[in-house]
Parts: sequence; structure tokens; C-alpha cells
Amino acid sequence: MSVMQFIPELARYLRQYGHIYTVRAYHYSTSEANVPGLGPVKRELVMQLDESGLSLLEEYVVESGFATLEGWVSKIRHFIPSDRPIYLYRVEVK
Repeated sequence: MSVMQFIPELARYLRQYGHIYTVRAYHYSTSEANVPGLGPVKRELVMQLDESGLSLLEEYVVESGFATLEGWVSKIRHFIPSDRPIYLYRVEVK
């Protein structure tokens, strides 16, 4: 089982609400992963995006752990270069 890391505030969101929408720079089909300190989760691929499609995240921001789309996109750009594809996942605690 692969390991899935979250920054502390998003790990707290996942622990509190039991699910979160998150983006990654890598592709996984629906599978299980382990979140350190939390345990097993189900990771479900929602969609693949590129830099021009980041506005599509607007409908998911309310369950992302971020207050605004701009805040989420800023953090995405910090971790994922703009020339890489972006994968949106729904992660649920098992």
C-alpha cells in the first residue's frame, strides 16, 4: 500500500471530516493508501487537469481544506510545476 502525505492543516481536515479533495502530480487509479498518523484511506481519481483547467476546482474547494480557490491554487503551484498534469482525487478515511 502506498503512502499519501498531507500538510498538517489538511491532515487535520481529513481527520475531522473523513474525506478531502486533493491534487497530486501523479496518476493513480482508485486504490487504497496509508496516511501516516491516520491509517488507510480510499483514493479515488476524479479528473486530470492542466494549468488552464484549474478553475474547474471551484466546485471542490469547499471540501479541500482551503477557504478559497486562490489559496488552493497557490499551494498547488508551490508543489506542482505548471508544465505537469494535475490529478484531482477524493480521499476518504476507511
